[in-house]
Order: sequence, then structure tokens, then C-alpha cells
Amino acid sequence: MLCGLPLREDPALLLGLEQPDDAGAYRLPNGSVLVQTVDFFTPVSDEPRMFGRIAAANSLSDIYAMNAKPLTALNILCWPQKIEEQTVREILEGGLEALDEAGCLLVGGHTVDDEELKFGFAVTGLADEARLWRSNAARPGCVIILTKPIGTGVIATAVKGGLAEGEWIEAAQRSMATLNKAAQEAVSHIAVTATDITGFGLLGHLSVVAEASGVTVVVYAESVPLLPGAADAVNMGLVPEGLYRNRAFYAPKIERQDAVDDWLFDLLNDPQTSGGLALFVEEGRGEEALAALRNASVPAAVIGRTTTKGAKPIRLQSRP
Repeated sequence: MLCGLPLREDPALLLGLEQPDDAGAYRLPNGSVLVQTVDFFTPVSDEPRMFGRIAAANSLSDIYAMNAKPLTALNILCWPQKIEEQTVREILEGGLEALDEAGCLLVGGHTVDDEELKFGFAVTGLADEARLWRSNAARPGCVIILTKPIGTGVIATAVKGGLAEGEWIEAAQRSMATLNKAAQEAVSHIAVTATDITGFGLLGHLSVVAEASGVTVVVYAESVPLLPGAADAVNMGLVPEGLYRNRAFYAPKIERQDAVDDWLFDLLNDPQTSGGLALFVEEGRGEEALAALRNASVPAAVIGRTTTKGAKPIRLQSRP
């Protein structure tokens, strides 16, 4: 949509539309880097407060994926008038709860009348340019560590179909509501770069880093942690439309070296909401990173590695 628009150039702009990343980045006169992102979506929970918290965690995630500290946020609310004011207030309270946990100030926002409820935030953060995590900074010889299990897309589809078990819903909501703050802070001086796993799915986001960095990412499919019920949901055919789009778009970028079950391949393309960080860490510091994450009570799993650039950005194999 934005291709071909006459963009103004500025030497202080580090990351913008011409260099897409998890967020925009602009160098301030004092040398610090301003990091900006925006995200909002329709409800992923029937509980208003939980929806608000997940929306905030999701919006904050891009800031953490850039190794930045969130400073301020603006509400974005699309409010159908049929929804009671008390329900909207609970959504706002859930979002504010997550912002408070992040140390991020709510400074305003905007509300519009809409037929469908949507909520999210525009978030501004601050980073050290020398430690900014850029999508083009991965290099051969990194291990890749994932900090949350995947499967929120298929579980949300199971919820809509009335087929999700209570355990599945609770685990998915708990994961989505968890900030990536602890993960980012634990390895902010260890990781080479990172990306957060959201709408493009795991393989899609790893592909973006691989192409930007000029490496191949080797993914160990059976090492990727899954949310409870994710395998059951996908095997029942409870697949969101976004998964099909991701699979079709990224399939040409993936080399499947050995037998990876189709259901697992589908989950690796499942669009996530408020997913974890995929951290790229030099192999010699992999154990240090895992220990730091454990000490911060962050679940983490090594799911792959980077190699010199091969035939395709992603090489998918069952195990190491």
C-alpha cells in the first residue's frame, strides 16, 4: 500500500518504511534512539480486562523486540455503542494494568465509533543505538531461543468454534498476557538481535530476519514449544485464515530437508497474538542466555541456529 509514496529522507531515521523492522527508530539529538510502534485488534478473549491486558502486551512487544524501554503509550479504541461503558472501562483497566507493569505511561488516546470492537496502543520507547536489535543483525553461528510456546491462532479458532478445552484457553491467555519485558531485560546485553513472533507466524518472522541479515535460519521443528491443545486444534482442522496466508506466502522461502509432519508445519505458520521473542545469540553465549532467562523465570527453548546463506532463508528439519 505504501510502495511508491514520496518519503522524505532524514539522516536521523535509522529504521523506517525503506528498512522495515519490528518498529521505527529515530536518532535524537542527544544520541538516544526513539522507537515507535502501533498495533490494535479485535477481541481475543471474552473477558474485557484480559482482552485489554493482552492488547497492551501485544503492543509493547515490538518495543521489547528492538531492545528498547517503553516510555509512553496512546490508547486506540474503536467502540460500538451497543457495548456498555462498563465493559469498555474494564478493557481500558486491563490495558493500563499491563502498561503499569511495563513502567509505561498512558498519556492519551483516541476513540472512534465503529461497528466492531478494536483496541490497542501506539507505544513510544527509548533505546541505546549501540544495543538496538535490528532485523539485519543476525550472523552465522547464532543459536535461536524462543521465549513463549506457539499456537494462539489455532486455539483462538477453537474457542470461536466452541471446541476449546478450559486448559487450552487458560494457557493461551496466560501466555498472551505475559509481557516480553523480563525476557528482553534478561538478555539485553547478550543477544545479537531479536524479533517478536506475531501475525506472520514463527517461520515468517524468522524468514524476515534471515533475508535481512543474509543468513539461513535452520529451524528444529520438534524443538518448538507448543501451547496445550495446539496440536489437537490443528489436527481437528481448526485453522485460522491467517495460517493459510502465511503458509502460502512463506512456503517458497522454506527448504524442508526431512519429514516434518504437516500438522506441525501448519503450527509453525500459525499467526500469533502477543507471542514470545525469538532471540539470536552467539553460540558461545547460548548457555549464558538460557541461564539468564531461567533466572528471570522466562521459559525458553533453543529452536534453531543460523548458518551461512543457503538456497533459501529457512531450512526446516525435525531435530538438531
